[in-house]
Amino acid sequence: MRGNLSRRMQTIEKRVMRIVVCALLVLTVVQIGRARDPLEFYLAVAKKVESAAMETDLAYPVAAGAQDPAQTAPVLGTLTLRAQPAADVRIWQHDKLLGTLRQGDVTVQVQAGPVLLDGRSLAGVVNVQVIRISGAVMQPTLYQNLMIQGNIQTLLVTP
Repeated sequence: MRGNLSRRMQTIEKRVMRIVVCALLVLTVVQIGRARDPLEFYLAVAKKVESAAMETDLAYPVAAGAQDPAQTAPVLGTLTLRAQPAADVRIWQHDKLLGTLRQGDVTVQVQAGPVLLDGRSLAGVVNVQVIRISGAVMQPTLYQNLMIQGNIQTLLVTP
């Protein structure tokens, strides 16, 4: 009787082990099937997690009695920007459209203050580089690079 009980327990143990092994195999196959391209999955998650595109109407509120900085600030000089690849990146300063980078290169007159590179309409990545500076512009630096991917980047222009 004891031998019969021992055989039954061994048979049950073998079946349980087979079921566990089969379940692990099925789980492994399902996981491999779901993660066909782990890099694509990572990039999709990173895109959602990292900074969202800044939503702004590009308006600078002016306090009562204050003058608009675009009318009071003198022109410091010019910046020549290059987009690789050429894309519809709009260049704004003090709520005024200075130009776009559709042709790849553009030269704009700038005043002291932030220059916004608006790439919210872009689907891909665009590298914008400062290729020429003239006048009294000290910042941004020559050959400074900015990566734009559906967002707004700021160049601070200082004398």
